[in-house]
Amino acid sequence: MCRDLMCIPGKVFANNTCIPLLQMTEDLCYVFAVHFDAVISENAQDVVGIDLIRELADEAFDDLITRLTNTSIYDNMKYKIANVPCSNIQTSFSGYLYFDICTSGIVSRLYIDSNLLHLMNLIVTLNQGGLIMTVKYESGAEAYDVPSLVDNIAVANLCTYQSVTPIRRGKLAMYYRVNELLLCTPIEFTTHEYEKQRNRVIKLQNSGHLLGSNDYLTVKNDHIRVCSYRYLQLISEKSNKHVELPMFITRAICNVLSLICLTLTFMTYILFV
Repeated sequence: MCRDLMCIPGKVFANNTCIPLLQMTEDLCYVFAVHFDAVISENAQDVVGIDLIRELADEAFDDLITRLTNTSIYDNMKYKIANVPCSNIQTSFSGYLYFDICTSGIVSRLYIDSNLLHLMNLIVTLNQGGLIMTVKYESGAEAYDVPSLVDNIAVANLCTYQSVTPIRRGKLAMYYRVNELLLCTPIEFTTHEYEKQRNRVIKLQNSGHLLGSNDYLTVKNDHIRVCSYRYLQLISEKSNKHVELPMFITRAICNVLSLICLTLTFMTYILFV
């Protein structure tokens, strides 16, 4: 089935790729959400529990700003959930980090998108007042659920931190998740081509493959867009599965016929020697 390549809102398709409709723009807002693994230096005795989580969130945001040079960014929300109670934080722990951020003034859309995406899978070293933490970021769909989890009884015993400021975004601000859809060339599926599952998982009707909430973007009329390379991976996996069994049967038949022919040849040789 032939499908048209498209782009996410705010970008247009040109020269086989997606480029910003406006190269320089304003009022861009993003949700940067990742899973993290943190390793803390031995001198962390003075900063423990919720203070440590706060330091980690603030320093991670400062590090993000540092990497986006010549760009003014402010945060609307910062959330942090560790996988342990505040009293049990040791030299290493993991959890989720969630930032709701917006740009200020005129910025390069492509520059912001590519640099934020680069941070999704990265190992960074954060240093706050002598407290050194090595943090590994990994993209994960679950991280986008952090704001709804902070007040959930399911994480009541975990060490959580939140900082929410009055939202200062412009009236025309557009929100984007920081994931592969920022830069890829997606294709679109109609509501007849997918089925909603639990926890915002999508099942593609034609292949049966499942897509997590971080693998697709919902657009007008409840259509969804998926990175074209991701779709090609899925149909390739399906094709390989379909080919494996017929190929096995074909090889088996050929091997048997080959053995029969070899046996007949050997018997003919014996009879006429």
